[in-house]
Amino acid sequence: MANVPEELIQSLNLKLTKRPDIFLYASEEKCLLVELKEPNEDLSDHLNQLTKYCNLIANYSVQKISSFHCCLIGENINPITDLDGDY
Repeated sequence: MANVPEELIQSLNLKLTKRPDIFLYASEEKCLLVELKEPNEDLSDHLNQLTKYCNLIANYSVQKISSFHCCLIGENINPITDLDGDY
């Protein structure tokens, strides 16, 4: 994960195999994360995944990030029962 010191990655035993599919950092303190899922994958199982990535990046980045823009892309979700007010 870019912008997270290697020593911190090792000390926290972070699994770098778990990361967003697309991670873009703009010089204006903004970050774009995109997570792509297979069409048959239930997006409900991954709603908090991007939030975890944002928390990790915001807390441990060597550069300040003031805002995140996240996209979870897939086909299988029930918007009536699966989404709360944060989405």
